[in-house]
Amino acid sequence: CLQRYQQTNWQDGQWYVCEGCRMRLLVSGSQSITDYERFLEETSHILEEASEIICGGCAIGVDVMAIRYARDHDIPSEGLPIDWGSIDKFLAVWDGVSDGTEYLINLADKEGVATTCVVFR
Repeated sequence: CLQRYQQTNWQDGQWYVCEGCRMRLLVSGSQSITDYERFLEETSHILEEASEIICGGCAIGVDVMAIRYARDHDIPSEGLPIDWGSIDKFLAVWDGVSDGTEYLINLADKEGVATTCVVFR
């Protein structure tokens, strides 16, 4: 449901996903994108909603940064294969030219999965 509530000390700026809610977030993108700080700036507002992060498992790029985010924030994560029926949202982080990421964006659309595409130029 992604309904949010604010912590008692609202000035600390932290938000929590309500108990019992879940969002399985697929994160994938271009291997050429490796700037973790920019990745966080552009995607943390979406990543923080995830109760589980699914990613492809490439050794470089967006997949590695998604795994790092999950680890740093104690969010369960898993790799492929993708079960599109169990994905609640797809976060694509694309360099604008990667064929693999473009393919996944089109596939998610065909499968009816809500998709957010962040383009790094």
